[in-house]
Amino acid sequence: MKRLLPAATLVIIVVACATPLLPETRWDETSLQIAASAIFIENWALAWLATDYLGSQNPPSPVQHFWSLSVEEQFYFLWPITILAAIAIGRRLHWSPRFTIIAALGAIFVASFTCSLLLTEAEPASALFVMLTRL
Repeated sequence: MKRLLPAATLVIIVVACATPLLPETRWDETSLQIAASAIFIENWALAWLATDYLGSQNPPSPVQHFWSLSVEEQFYFLWPITILAAIAIGRRLHWSPRFTIIAALGAIFVASFTCSLLLTEAEPASALFVMLTRL
């Protein structure tokens, strides 16, 4: 975060200042995506908007590329909590920490892969962005 946060903040500020240069019809969506990028949920905003990353129908957002940074930052918050929760559950079940972590990661892998298969078929644009398909 020490390396990426200053540059990301600068980009978000510049894009916010430049938004009035876009056609007025794009101001609301761009503002929404700027806010989502600032709090690292741009991937969920794009999934909600069902944006096709490679699509030519909608003009790309100036901060659309923040979706991958959002996924990365969500992992930074999610993984420690997940590992600690798994270890706590494993202790109650009298499992070793190593087995617990392997079991938890295996379960997450299977669930994520299944989610990816199902969501890619049903909602391919959303499946690209949501963290659940990228765990």
